[in-house]
Amino acid sequence: MKKTIILCCLCLFYFSKNNAQTQHTDTTIAQQTPVLMKHSLLFSTNVLGWRMGVGKLLKQKETHRFKQSGVEKIRTKSRALYANIAYFYQPDFQHNWSLTAEYAMSRRNKNGFYSEFTPFLGLTRTFLTATTYTVSDNGTVNKENLAGNWYLTGGFSTGLGRAFDGQKGQPLKTLSANFVLQTFYPSFRFIAIKPYFQLSSTWALPKSPTNSVKIVKYKP
Repeated sequence: MKKTIILCCLCLFYFSKNNAQTQHTDTTIAQQTPVLMKHSLLFSTNVLGWRMGVGKLLKQKETHRFKQSGVEKIRTKSRALYANIAYFYQPDFQHNWSLTAEYAMSRRNKNGFYSEFTPFLGLTRTFLTATTYTVSDNGTVNKENLAGNWYLTGGFSTGLGRAFDGQKGQPLKTLSANFVLQTFYPSFRFIAIKPYFQLSSTWALPKSPTNSVKIVKYKP
């Protein structure tokens, strides 16, 4: 009987301890967040170009976890929406202009280093570099100016970066390196897939209306 009572007490202590560890408090803070300007360099073995976008932070959540040793572990999840214009050149083939929207999802530690995953979707227009001619039904040959095609485009980028938004008055917000996989539809292969690398920097423009930041603190 005593063993049973001791076992029950130990189980009760264990579960109450775990429950205490998972208790948390939520705090929502309204703060001003800047409009963001992103500049990117695109490159691979046969691609060279740039991308420029304007974005806005949609939401941000900080999670504070305290270990038994008292060390605080901070993780920040952010979501941002960007509208982009991009250009890249494929030597001896074509110029490519595109308009895309992207949804950036990032997870950052307290030292400012972060990982991100960003899907995007949009339209692209190609312009062939070689002189192009068309032949009509009656055999007339005409030179076609601005020859090219419209495509649907989409894909994703993933990579690592460093955030600097904790430094007051710092216009530079992030630096990142990403791998990008972009698709084009339709193409002569049904779907064309183009991988390339992207180096990006994000800068703050003048501050815009308030945006809420949720802070969750888990207490041991």
